Amino acid sequence: MLASPTPVDNSEDETKRFFVVFISEFCLCLINLLYASIGICYFMYASPKMLTAASSLVALSGILTLAWMIYASIVIFSDEGQLCKDTYAPKSGQFIYVWLILVYICFGLLFCIACMLACII
Repeated sequence: MLASPTPVDNSEDETKRFFVVFISEFCLCLINLLYASIGICYFMYASPKMLTAASSLVALSGILTLAWMIYASIVIFSDEGQLCKDTYAPKSGQFIYVWLILVYICFGLLFCIACMLACII
């Protein structure tokens, strides 16, 4: 007869952490769509209130994206995350890994562009 595994008291369900990463990134995408649509409305109607709302959403999106990058890095690069990525959820783990690398590249390019603009000005 096989012994049933006993849960460790300080363990955390890694699938819940993956779920939080996916849901939070989905919400960030919705925020990006919202400020893009507000930006389009601003260019159509030239309302200063829309520009303020779009600027606020861009700032919020940037801060939340940075927080998401930190949390997703902790989840995917931890030992438990690597185990979950390699054995239990390989497609989901690979997706988070690739998406995270793309976000790192985009932040790096934005930083380089900001530095070049600062040098030009």
